[in-house]
Amino acid sequence: MGWLVACRGAKVRTAAGNEKGHSLPQAYKMRDIRSMRIAIATATRLEWEGLKPDAWATSLSTGPHHLTHWLTGVGLLHTACSLAARIPSERPDLVVQVGLGGSFNIHKHPLGTAVGILRETQADLGVQESTGWKDAFQMGGMDPHQPPYLDGWLVNPHQWLWELAALPMVKGVSVNSVSSEPYWIEALVQRLQPDVESMEGAALHATCLMSTTPFLQIRGLSNRIGERDKSQWRIAEALEAARAALQQCLAVLPENGIR
Repeated sequence: MGWLVACRGAKVRTAAGNEKGHSLPQAYKMRDIRSMRIAIATATRLEWEGLKPDAWATSLSTGPHHLTHWLTGVGLLHTACSLAARIPSERPDLVVQVGLGGSFNIHKHPLGTAVGILRETQADLGVQESTGWKDAFQMGGMDPHQPPYLDGWLVNPHQWLWELAALPMVKGVSVNSVSSEPYWIEALVQRLQPDVESMEGAALHATCLMSTTPFLQIRGLSNRIGERDKSQWRIAEALEAARAALQQCLAVLPENGIR
């Protein structure tokens, strides 16, 4: 029995926030969960080593699943190229991107915790006009309703897994240059109301949506957006939270997938 077929009774939250008890599209249905190929993607070796894989990855791989680690490189370009090259050749059943992220609101999403990214977009793709910022959709160069976009966002259709793993689902934005200027941060918040910022998330969402590859994005929150004093960052705690979230997500697959 396939994973998504077995879970077709689970509630799936749509982009509008409604819940429906239906299965995902045929293109997203996976092969038998009891022998899944799972790729764990990180941008840097620091993030991978911070997940302490020696303590859990080997034992998990000797169980029902086969795990591989993909080091994609930093940023949207390197991540998109790496995923686009490896997904067709290695054909994973699930790609899980795990890494650090910045929090726009540390009271709502505290440092040292982990979140799942429900929807993503590239926040700095556009042009700064004299009248203000225009993104690629406002410029007319892209259609916000053309797949893989949904109203200008790259939405993960596998939201039910976050619910099974009890992981908060939030809105992410990806940038080529980390946001640090107050005017830009304020403009981002007004324009997109993001929760988390990273440098690779949108590449994961776009590449996996276009290749109909199931995916998850987990971010450990290491810093407040705009805070460049690294002594105020909580990298170790963020990676530990991301590791715990990753293990929890992987653990619920056989428990909830096989009936």
